[in-house]
Amino acid sequence: MTEDIQNLSVAELRQMGVPPKQILAEMKRRGMSNRDFIEAWSPKPPISSRVGSRSLRRKVVVAMYGSYFLIALGMQLSFQASGRWMTAGLGVLAVVAVAAATVANGWLGRRTYVNAPQLEDRELDERLVQIKNQAYRTAYKIITPLVLVAGPLAYFLLSIEPGGHGISHAILIYGGLALLVATLPTAIVAWREPDPEP
Repeated sequence: MTEDIQNLSVAELRQMGVPPKQILAEMKRRGMSNRDFIEAWSPKPPISSRVGSRSLRRKVVVAMYGSYFLIALGMQLSFQASGRWMTAGLGVLAVVAVAAATVANGWLGRRTYVNAPQLEDRELDERLVQIKNQAYRTAYKIITPLVLVAGPLAYFLLSIEPGGHGISHAILIYGGLALLVATLPTAIVAWREPDPEP
């Protein structure tokens, strides 16, 4: 049994049901540090290389932000309508908004190297860490002036249009800003990264 243990990896020992203390003792005997043992004991989830072509990723980015603008336009048009048309329009927009949010969340929630901003630095190589940092810097430069404009603009709209229309305009402004803050770094990386090598 001892000879078998000497030739097995941590994963194989774990599958055999060997207790962690015995595995740790074996790894120390082999010269592994505690950190090496922990990294071997808890393997990292693989980062998928299936990220799609650059043109597909750009289409997804345009579709995600375009769907928000279509939803915002639809909300404005439905507020202009009256009675049951307004109710029906808002119902359809709610379904479209949920569908668009689900697709965007599915795209952004994937564990791929293109989604570098959501991954931890230890999961990325040096090039991807630099790409991640550059995406955050670029997003910050874009979002900062928008935040400075959004607050006064929303307040101005609330003051000239008291009631439902002013509130809906303010919600649309802050909803768009929230979407941008949450997705822009990943969208920048997805837009810029070249096609994956075959």
